[in-house]
Amino acid sequence: MKGFVATVLVLIVFQLNAQYAIGHRTITFNDPSRSRNIECEIYYPGATAGDDVACASGSFPVIIFGHGFSMGVDAYDNFADLLPTLGYVLVLPTTEGGLGPDHGDFGLDLRFLNEEIKSEATTNASFFLYGHFNGNTALAGHSMGGGSSFLAAENNSNITCLFNFAAAETTPSAVSAAANISVPVLVFEGEKDGVAPPASHQDLMYNALTTNCKYKIIILGGGHCYFANYNLACATGELFTTPQPTISREEQHDCQFDMLLYFLDWQLFGNASSKMILEDSLQNSPRVLATYSCPLTGIDKDGSQIYIYPNPASEELHVELTEMADFSIQISDMQGKVLFADQYKAKNALVLDVSEYASGMYILGVHGDDFQLIHTFVLE
Repeated sequence: MKGFVATVLVLIVFQLNAQYAIGHRTITFNDPSRSRNIECEIYYPGATAGDDVACASGSFPVIIFGHGFSMGVDAYDNFADLLPTLGYVLVLPTTEGGLGPDHGDFGLDLRFLNEEIKSEATTNASFFLYGHFNGNTALAGHSMGGGSSFLAAENNSNITCLFNFAAAETTPSAVSAAANISVPVLVFEGEKDGVAPPASHQDLMYNALTTNCKYKIIILGGGHCYFANYNLACATGELFTTPQPTISREEQHDCQFDMLLYFLDWQLFGNASSKMILEDSLQNSPRVLATYSCPLTGIDKDGSQIYIYPNPASEELHVELTEMADFSIQISDMQGKVLFADQYKAKNALVLDVSEYASGMYILGVHGDDFQLIHTFVLE
């Protein structure tokens, strides 16, 4: 119960931090390799609210989100109305919206948009996101778009993470693609999903993942279409399936965003304490069942390690890497309040003064380009 209460308090902080107006643009990108136009509805932190407004001051990550079968992107207004206010750019491609979608092409659309928007945001001074991109991107999706997000993430090292909701198997196979994904992955399931039953869809994808950091969250009583806003096509299809959801759409939205926001804050903004809070939520919330594996120790892609000592500490905490690196450090209390944050260039050792903190348990995050460590330590 203590952990659950702490989680609720931090969720309130997310709402209080909703600080941006919502800007909107419709942009059509062209993939010359396929002679294909990809129209997108883009929602972003705006300097003011409205269409084609300037981007707000700051640096923001980008989320490329694939829609479900026969679902318009307006079904995802629950995402578009929230994520930009918290500093995320949400890109919703409208392609493959008909009755005979090509899953492979949709996956390629998501993959291309990730590459193209990253390039435009860093090289094209006339692009609305130029100078406002923090370098991190996520691929995501719901139902068909969830399965296609697996296709887009296969053998793709140019993304930060992957997350999806009620992902449906695709042609080519999302299950097969999952075996070749190396980034952190978050898979949401609805316990009462009769459209894409977890046992024959999301569970197979999750079990096929070989990444060393993966989460599966089952929303108890949750359905398939309830991850999005009401959509006639999805609702009609779900009506004739069993089992049926036993919670409301609003309850499902509350639960999915409660968990998702910690994952995104950790992965796309590098706030290390959010990983610990996410896992505390998963362990203590009565609304979900969760399976996950994501190591606490930091080992980069070349096998180098990070050492933290002493633990317990009293006045100083030592951080040592086996190689020189650029990295950031963050210390938070167990309620998620950031007490210290700094960045370091070309270092492999430092000493942190922790003498002014009260006795108790704290969360230390070390984040670099190729590694991350989130660890608790005790002050005596």
